[in-house]
Formats: sequence, C-alpha cells, structure tokens
Amino acid sequence: MRTLKKLTALMLAAFMIFSMIACDSGKAPADTQETNAPATDAPTDTPTAAPTDAPEVTDAPTESPTEAPTEAETQPPEPQLLTHVSFDDVVKAGLDMNNYILRPHQTSREMVQDGDAMVLALTASKATDAASSDPYIHINYEKLAKDMGGLMVDTQEYAYLVLRVKAADLWARTFSLYAYPTVRVQGEGAIGEKTAYIKKTDDWQYIYFDLGGANKPLTAFRFDYVNASLKEDTVKISDMYFCKTEEEALAMTGTDTYPIVDQTMDNYNLKIMSFNVQTENGTSVRMDIRADMLRALIDEYMPDSIGMQEVTARWRGLMDSYIFNDSYTGVGVARTDNPALGLEQSCIFYRSDKYDLLDSGTFWLSDTPDVVGSVFEGSQYPRICTYVHLKDKVTGFEYIHMNTHLDHLGGSDGRALRLKQETVMLQKLATLPKVATVITGDFNQLAFNGEGKAYAVYKLMTGERAFKLPDGTEMTMNLADSRMHAPENMPEGFTATMTTYHDVNSSKYMPSRYPIDYCFYTPDKLEALSYAIRLYDRDGIYLSDHLPVITSFRVIPMAEE
Repeated sequence: MRTLKKLTALMLAAFMIFSMIACDSGKAPADTQETNAPATDAPTDTPTAAPTDAPEVTDAPTESPTEAPTEAETQPPEPQLLTHVSFDDVVKAGLDMNNYILRPHQTSREMVQDGDAMVLALTASKATDAASSDPYIHINYEKLAKDMGGLMVDTQEYAYLVLRVKAADLWARTFSLYAYPTVRVQGEGAIGEKTAYIKKTDDWQYIYFDLGGANKPLTAFRFDYVNASLKEDTVKISDMYFCKTEEEALAMTGTDTYPIVDQTMDNYNLKIMSFNVQTENGTSVRMDIRADMLRALIDEYMPDSIGMQEVTARWRGLMDSYIFNDSYTGVGVARTDNPALGLEQSCIFYRSDKYDLLDSGTFWLSDTPDVVGSVFEGSQYPRICTYVHLKDKVTGFEYIHMNTHLDHLGGSDGRALRLKQETVMLQKLATLPKVATVITGDFNQLAFNGEGKAYAVYKLMTGERAFKLPDGTEMTMNLADSRMHAPENMPEGFTATMTTYHDVNSSKYMPSRYPIDYCFYTPDKLEALSYAIRLYDRDGIYLSDHLPVITSFRVIPMAEE
C-alpha cells in the first residue's frame, strides 16, 4: 500500500515537469545556446539553422493580393471612324439593313448571298418605261455608323465615297449619287447629282463620287441607277469606303482608259467625230439616260477628238465626270457668262493619253473675236469657235481641230450672217500653223439649194469662194467635205443629219435631205477614208435631235504631199 502511494506521487511529479517543458517548447533554443540557459523571446544575432531534413527553399513567388482595375480599364474602347462599311459585317452584327434604307423608289432591295458574303441587291420595279424609270434608295449612314459602334466621318474631310458594285447586264450603266446633311433628305448643304459609269463586266468593280462642295457633313446618301424596268436590272453593292483624297479613291477604282493603237507615219489613221448633243431644254428624255447613251457611243468609236455643240453647263459636267473616260481631256468655254443667253460651249474633247496639247483657244465670231460675248448685228446669240493644236506623243504627228456652231437664223439674212461668221473662223485658221486640219460643227446650212447650186457658205469652205484677211488680202482655204470624198460612205438617200428627217411618222420625213453638220479637212495632208452618220437610239429613245458625224482619215506622209 505504501509502495503504491510512492509510485503515484512520482508519476504526478513527472507529469508536472513534462507539462512545463511542453509549454516552453515553442521557443526552440539556438544551436550555440547551452541546454541549461533560460529560453528568452529576444532574437539572437545568429540565424536559426533549418533542420537537416527540411525541404529545400525555392524562389517561387509568393501570392500578392489582386489589384483593383483602374477606372480607365473599366471603360469601353473609344469608337473608331467608320470609313469602311461592309454590308456583310452589318448582317454579322445582327443588324437589319432595312432599318437604314429610306424612301425606296421604283426599286426592291434585299440582302442576298454572293459568294461568302451578304450584299445589298437593288432591282428596278414599277417604272412604266425606260424614260420614266427612276429607281433609287437612300441610306442613313449616320444611324448605321452609330449602330455599328463607330463614328460617322466628316465628309468635308473624307470627300470621296467609293462603292464596290457588280452589275452584269444593265440597260444603262449610269450610277448617280445625291447626298444630304440630314436624314430627312431635305435641307441646306445638299450636293447635286454626281455620276459614275459602271463598266461592262461580270466582276466586282469600284466606282467613286466626289462629295466636295457641301457646307455641312453629309449623313444620308441617295443611290440612283438608270435602267429599263421590264428587264429588272439589278445592281449589287457590297461595301462603302470614304477617302480623303482623289488619289486614294483612284487607287481603288483604277484608271478607265481606251487602248492606244501603235501607228507609224506610214499607216497613221485619224478618227474625228462631230456631234450636236442638244440642250436639255429641247427634249423630254432624261439627261442621265442621254449621258449614258453618249458614253456608249464614245466607247464604240473612241475618236481621237470630238467636236461638241450645244454643250450646256450640265452637259459639260457630265462629260467631265464620266462620259469621257480618263483617256480624254476637254477644252472650251461658254459663249457668254450670261445664263439668260445660254451657257453653251462648242468644246472639243481629245485623247490626252495619246496627244500633247500645243495650243488651244476660243474666239467669238464677230468683228471683235477676242471680246467675250460679242456678236454680229442680227445674231440672237453669241457664236464661238474652239480649237486645239495636238501632237502625237510617239510619232510627232500634228493636227488642228476647229469646232463651231453657226447662227440658226433662216433665209438670206441667215446665210449672210453665217458667211461673216465663217469668214472670221477662216481668218483665224490662216494665222495657225500649216498642219493637217479638220473643222467640225453644226453649220445650220445646207450645202446646195433646190437646184443643186452650192451656197456661198459652202463655197467659202471648199475654196470656190475667196475671203479677205483683216489687212485686205484675198485668199482661199481649199478645204474638202469628207462626205463628198470618203469612199466608204452612207447609202444613197441617207444623208440628213437631223433626227426628225428619219422619223417616218414625222411630217418632215426626208432622210435624203442635205446635212447641216459637217467635217471639213485639208486634202493635201489628209485623205478621207470613211464617212458615217449614226441614227442612234435605244429602244426608241434618241440621244439628240442631231446625228453624230464620224469620219476617219489616212494621214498623208510628207513625201506624198
């Protein structure tokens, strides 16, 4: 019993000593510290050695708390200028193109698949005939840019709009653009008609429009194309691009030129055209249809130069913008600066890709030919003559082209007036270099009377009648009429150069009537090869009340002169 009590006391003492040691065991002693030294909380100068069986310490980074995003990082990216609109991207963005098309007129529109992309297809509808056909749509670019998450461009800075289009078979290939500063389409700052020409190809192509001239940014665009509704012509548009410069636009569209035929002076041919295109006041046929027909005519003949008459300001704008392609340059000014008298030109367009312009000018058919707007007494309008002196860039061949539109007054008074006007023209020609020369124009004058006798005006041109120079010297010009001398010619009885004389339903029907439009030439330097007048219509629609005159010549080498 006593022994059991002693054993119990020893065990209780041992337990108490173990508990005291266990409470201090969290402070491991330093290796250099003696085992009987009191443990303290103060650090020693000697670092604590890691146990020999502890894992090797690595350089792995420790986790740091995640930093909160800055305010800038939480904002969406700034919207970008929408200089390129792809209609396929519009569809992929889940947007409905119909929400951006305004006021469709005589045209159906739908998004269709073309290859791998969705494109906008415009198809003519509801027009009764080609002359009244006017299909168009408006596109609300401002809303489209916003819904696409972009910024609308300022068209005063990005002044060229390029369209990627496809149109395989159109009755007419005119594509016009109007642009407006508000989606309501009306309002100050709109630009008028800008026109481009769609080439005959099954492939995609680019056309562009100059938006310059608006005093406000433009937000809505009206796209027009001319066609015959019965054919249901379709134009597809896939993309819109905005460019800052014409150079950028041309880099996309490329140049539009005709081929240049290699020639030497031993086989040099010259093709000349004369055409009174008629002002817009004399016909009900729309200008864009007539302009498209004129472009097709130029495409067919590709003349070296063409003398035009009755070229109003609107005609000239269409000629400069797309009727004549990049192969041509136009020369000419209005006969007067008074709109009430008609701002008509007798301009000349020539192949500037083939010829250098050595000289050009316009003079007035009056006693004072250098005075703008001057007239002979009795003339209702100022009459002018424009000329160019051209030189072939390769062969060095030179020729002068003069072009005019003489007075329309009838009777003997009219013939006397035209004789004086023609004299001024020949006096000017006498001062120009003695090179090959052609004179085209609407002379408003028959060559012969009912008895077959030549009128004085015709005799003056052909050298049968002399004229006086300002100093009193008499001379003759000795020009030839290409119609009378070209071996390749029109059929007998097909000579009239006015459209109405070829209309069987007209009281004036007389296709054998003498012409009033001419192409005269210098027979010592040029040989007439062919002469043609073209009764040119499209589905019964005539381009002008006149017919174009097309003549080709062989240049006579100097050894044969």
